[in-house]
Amino acid sequence: MANNCMNYITINGNIEEINELSKLLKVEGEENESSIYTNLCDHFGKQGNDARWFDIHLVDKDDNCIIIEGDSAWTPCLEIFTKISEKYQSLEIRYEYEEGGCDFAGYADINEGYCNDNCYGYWEGKTKIDYNFAL
Repeated sequence: MANNCMNYITINGNIEEINELSKLLKVEGEENESSIYTNLCDHFGKQGNDARWFDIHLVDKDDNCIIIEGDSAWTPCLEIFTKISEKYQSLEIRYEYEEGGCDFAGYADINEGYCNDNCYGYWEGKTKIDYNFAL
């Protein structure tokens, strides 16, 4: 059984690209959390180091922002979101993640196909993400 990596992703960008990406996050017919990740993999290709599964769901959306969260197996899914940012150049993605069982937490700032990943030990990473929560 995989350790669950918690993921919280905020995506900001222009309205056209936010709307186009949000269509990929909605699955026609019977929708479930795994099918959203499958939809993204079908569109952008399964990435090498990304998790084998990602139960992801839409938390909020407005004209310029999408917030999604969910659990993935073992690791965050940074590569697929880097591919998304290659296609949608206006998007600025803040990807926060944590996995206490494997003792890591961190965040990545992703835009224009570049991922600046900042991974730490669990408690140090929690402090970097949200100092008040880690106290």
